[in-house]
Amino acid sequence: MGGSEPEVDVPVGDGVCEELAHLPDDAVVSEHALARMFKRCTKSVKRAVRRGELPPPVKMFGKPRWLAGAIREHIRGKLGQAAREAQEQRARFEGYRP
Repeated sequence: MGGSEPEVDVPVGDGVCEELAHLPDDAVVSEHALARMFKRCTKSVKRAVRRGELPPPVKMFGKPRWLAGAIREHIRGKLGQAAREAQEQRARFEGYRP
C-alpha cells in the first residue's frame, strides 16, 4: 500500500482482559498471572509467545516476566496490523466490482 498508512486505534480493555487493561504500564506480570488473566494455562502462554501473539518475556530470577504496558502495546500492534490487512483486502476486492 502506498502513501501513509491509516492510523488504527484499537482499545485493549474491551472485556477481553480487563485486569491487564487496568495495570500500570510498569507493572511486572508473571507467566502464571498472565495465564490467569487470559484464563489459560501457562503452556498456552508459552505457545502464544512462540506464535507471536504475545511479546517475548524477559527473565527475572530465571522466571519469565513482562511489563503490562509492553503486553498491551504488542496486542495493539497485532490488532492494528490485522485491521490494516483487512482494509487492504477490502480495497483489493473493491477493484473486482463491476
